[in-house]
Amino acid sequence: MEVYIFECSTNKKRFGATQDPKGDNLPKDMCRGGKWKLIKKIKIDATIAKKVGIDEQKMQDDINNKGWHIGESAIEFFEKIVK
Repeated sequence: MEVYIFECSTNKKRFGATQDPKGDNLPKDMCRGGKWKLIKKIKIDATIAKKVGIDEQKMQDDINNKGWHIGESAIEFFEKIVK
């Protein structure tokens, strides 16, 4: 699944994933006092999910049902391993 990964400006470990390139559907209350900043577009697969410590199936289910997924992970992992 290809998604856009956003970082919360007030919580560097919180990320949002969505298929909306602007991230307009990411809940603002999940990034209190900050803004969602686009990190990059990536294809999430089992290998990447394991490396960054996310549940790939939960992310896919959330995006299919809500249009977005919010999680906690070190954003720098996304930046380093996904070129």
